[in-house]
Amino acid sequence: MRVAVMGLLAVGACGAQELPEYSIKVGDRTRTYLLYAPPTIPAGKKLALVLALHGGGGSASSVKTDSRFHELAAKKGFLVVFPNGYEHNWNDGRGIPDWPAHRENIDDVGFLSALIDHLVATRNADPKRVFATGISNGGLMSLRLGCELAGKIAAIAPVARTMPVKMAEGCRPSQPMPAIFFLGVADPLVPFAGGDQVIGTHRTPTLSGAATGEKWASLNGCGMTPARAEVTEGADASQGMTVRRETYSGCKDGASVIAYLLEGAGHTWPGGHARLTEAQVGKTNPKLRATEIIWEFFERHARR
Repeated sequence: MRVAVMGLLAVGACGAQELPEYSIKVGDRTRTYLLYAPPTIPAGKKLALVLALHGGGGSASSVKTDSRFHELAAKKGFLVVFPNGYEHNWNDGRGIPDWPAHRENIDDVGFLSALIDHLVATRNADPKRVFATGISNGGLMSLRLGCELAGKIAAIAPVARTMPVKMAEGCRPSQPMPAIFFLGVADPLVPFAGGDQVIGTHRTPTLSGAATGEKWASLNGCGMTPARAEVTEGADASQGMTVRRETYSGCKDGASVIAYLLEGAGHTWPGGHARLTEAQVGKTNPKLRATEIIWEFFERHARR
């Protein structure tokens, strides 16, 4: 696969609102991404790298705004890249005919693999600490990376996304893959109880939230009975919101699996804000700091 970096397209202040946008040519396609990098990096220091992937119809800018991962990166000293999907979507393997990324069978695994290689080579990214997260379509893309790119990804953190049956049946990571999930029990777009996810005329048979956690626990050789705990952070009885954490332990190579199950919450980033109306995506849990919890999980799971 040919890879060429096209350089800086646009520069903004690396603060809360703007980040530099770059382009990279992978094969015969030019792809773009936003990047936060600490302003000063000690010579020879390797930095963790987080890939944050937007949802369907979104953009690098939208997941940057929702997750604010770049603000946490500025405090903690790591790299975060917000890539753009093809025509606002990722080819997560579902085969949705209305989405060009699916219809044209865009090689997004290849793109993200090449982007990781580029940032390892040019930005001091630590190849043992490369992590992937994302919401919705981006969350499913992070699951696909966990299945197919385990040699480069150290852990995954899907938000608002359970696992399609077809992906689950074919998922064979080359090594155990730590995973943390954030799932809205009242998600109107991805059925928490399992069943068909419907986009236009396309239906995707999908595992339930519980079966998704069990699948990754099985893949990682964990004990199959999770420890359950109520989480005070994020609870709001007046809004009908509670949070339960399910933790699978005893996993091979310490590759733990954790699921945060958000009662009353929908298809949104916890602690972020919804891009669509409550009628379309359900409620957001404003108190649970998903970004910080994800980073704490990533910090514990460098690739061996």
